[in-house]
Amino acid sequence: MSETTVPLTLVIGSIQSLGSTVQVTVTFNEVTTNDQVVNIASTPSGFFSSIPPQVTLPQGASSLTFNVTVATNASGGGSITASCNGGHATGSCATPAG
Repeated sequence: MSETTVPLTLVIGSIQSLGSTVQVTVTFNEVTTNDQVVNIASTPSGFFSSIPPQVTLPQGASSLTFNVTVATNASGGGSITASCNGGHATGSCATPAG
């Protein structure tokens, strides 16, 4: 994979309850020829109580899944953005209705 813009997608699983763990999947449009560091950001601040700042897509892979934890006091919705080599993708999720 060259160092040009990397098209990717991001999918966030459903939130079952506040404080729960949710899977996030980042998918590249091609298999990587070397490890790719993917930067992770979220909004609003504090919606996720645990979220990695970076994840690494290993050489030979086209997707990776990692876990985030929804804060016990989260409300409304949140979003996660993954970025790598100029490409980025954002996914959104919402807390379950009460």
